[in-house]
Amino acid sequence: MPSFEILIPITATFHWELGPFFYLFRKFWSEQEVTILSDANPQIPGTRFVPIRDTVGGDWSGKFSGNLSAYLTNDCQAEFVVILMADYWLTKPVLTKELDSLVEFMS
Repeated sequence: MPSFEILIPITATFHWELGPFFYLFRKFWSEQEVTILSDANPQIPGTRFVPIRDTVGGDWSGKFSGNLSAYLTNDCQAEFVVILMADYWLTKPVLTKELDSLVEFMS
């Protein structure tokens, strides 16, 4: 089975969103591993943290997105990725068999 990785890109300013996100994520998709890409480690148990530089002083010149792109291009080992934003909160169980079928189809 091909691999996929769940990525959550987030800056430290919005780490507060991770509390409600992970409450619902673990309720509805508890067996899935998650990688958090951020400028600071949010210390969420059971997740993998990858440091990504934030923008400096509100300068949105691409530093964060550029570093995210570099991770995806150079370091991500997964064949496929699912990028979830921290304000996307699950409200029902994830249909993992269907997701596995999609990953298999794309391979």
